Amino acid sequence: RYFENLIKGELQEAHQKCAGNAPGELKSLIRRILQSEVPWNVVLRRFVANTRNSTRKYTLKRFNRRLQCPPGYNRERRLNLCTIIDTSGSISNKQLSQFLTEMNVISRYKNTEITVIEADAEVNGVYKFKTKFEHQFKGRGGTDFRPAFNYIKEKKLAFDGVVYFTDGYGPAPDEKPKFPVLWVYTKEHDKAAPWGHSVVMENT
Repeated sequence: RYFENLIKGELQEAHQKCAGNAPGELKSLIRRILQSEVPWNVVLRRFVANTRNSTRKYTLKRFNRRLQCPPGYNRERRLNLCTIIDTSGSISNKQLSQFLTEMNVISRYKNTEITVIEADAEVNGVYKFKTKFEHQFKGRGGTDFRPAFNYIKEKKLAFDGVVYFTDGYGPAPDEKPKFPVLWVYTKEHDKAAPWGHSVVMENT
């Protein structure tokens, strides 16, 4: 994502500098590249897949298939993922339903365990996610992203990555957590924090 943004920044600068001189076809091509977006659900699933890859544990007891010698890695390690759901009053029931739909998709990945934290201005619930369940969300108050991250830190919970579903309107911790974080924003949103990866759910 860093290199994608870097390239787009260079293209933006080039587009501005040659606005009066570049051929129309070239300017049109640059505009299309600048406006192109990877579908948000693809970004979300790539984040989960990349987090899984980064949690592989290498061991001398296994052979590397490509090199035919140790160390190999343990494929059976469970991916321990946390999803934090913003249950504040600014999140609609439709949006909460769409969050659940994506969590259902993620939960089908092999050897993936999801811990859900519900939070508005405080943590309102913590539980293991199960597919296809009826659920009433708690909260519907103000928004503060710090309590959920503080809860993880205080309880000394170890997650391979965190996905935060939110509209982004609220204060976040100043310090970036040690684990990867993906902010999944609703279409109308603010940027919650200057750190972490982010993607926008265009269908919200």
